[in-house]
Amino acid sequence: MAAEHRRTVLTAIVANLELMSRDLTSVADRLDVTDRLHEVFDELSDARESADREARLRVESAEAMERAMHRFPVMEQGEVAKGYAGCFDGFVTQLADEWLGALDATARAQVEIFSCGPTPMLEALAKVAARHQVPCQVSLEEFMACAVGGCAGCTVKVMTPDGPAMKRVCVDGPVFDSQAVFG
Repeated sequence: MAAEHRRTVLTAIVANLELMSRDLTSVADRLDVTDRLHEVFDELSDARESADREARLRVESAEAMERAMHRFPVMEQGEVAKGYAGCFDGFVTQLADEWLGALDATARAQVEIFSCGPTPMLEALAKVAARHQVPCQVSLEEFMACAVGGCAGCTVKVMTPDGPAMKRVCVDGPVFDSQAVFG
């Protein structure tokens, strides 16, 4: 309903702009400022097209959301998705563990895990990868004050061949081997 209202308002605005442009063109012809006026009209036209595109996207997004709401039930926080096709009752790391466990050695040899997310999830995924002997890379999220390595505010302990070392996520990462970080 709101999308239709927005579309109606935009249509009215466009109609008013067209009327105003006709009036301004006749005044501009009399004042000899036609070139500048055409530039302004081009800018208005670009803005109108941008607004039209944005309104269409909002309408399409709202319609897609409404369709999704009818297809998938809305669940409250803490409620589990038992009995729904395509839903897994548990953490994504548990799903990965089950999936990797179902693969034979040849298929598992073709798998490498690339992950990002909260640190506890990455740590759990590193354990799953180690258990199934699958290479795993993690993209760490740390506070980065300077983002150029000068402040060392984003350092994490990483195991290297020479022993433990502090690495800066902003310049040495953010992607690290999971076993080096969570070993």
